[in-house]
Amino acid sequence: MQGPAPILVAGIGNPFMGDEGVGPAVVETFRGSWEGSPLVETVEAGTGGMALLYIMEGRQAAILVDCARMGEAPGTVRRFTPEEARSSKDLPGISLHEGDLLDLVELGRELGMLPPRLVILGIEPSWIGPGGSLSPVVREALPSCVGCLVEEVGAALEALDPAAD
Repeated sequence: MQGPAPILVAGIGNPFMGDEGVGPAVVETFRGSWEGSPLVETVEAGTGGMALLYIMEGRQAAILVDCARMGEAPGTVRRFTPEEARSSKDLPGISLHEGDLLDLVELGRELGMLPPRLVILGIEPSWIGPGGSLSPVVREALPSCVGCLVEEVGAALEALDPAAD
């Protein structure tokens, strides 16, 4: 008998659009430092759109990391469940995301494709635009973002096995 599907940690965003690439950057940094459970799978989901639903399907938990305009200081990390989040995407110019993440989550809910535990870590961007890398302030916030992600992964693993210490 196969065990539970790995916990998904997915970085969402386009690394060629400034701070919109913070999701993949956080996941890449996390991957380089994570020596934890084999029950955790990391994916740089890019601007995956509908493909993200298929990546999440059948899992016990998923943690999505994405930039999010929340009216906070750049680099601020906030944890949301889909029920808590409100879409306030107000990106200047174009966003290469195929659709609003929260709309995608709602579709996944309607199709029964969401894991029982789904968390979104949103990071406030400083700058979004074509051809840029992460802004200095968001780059400096990466260790804090990864710390939040480590805590969230730990909570998800604990929820898989409540007897674990």
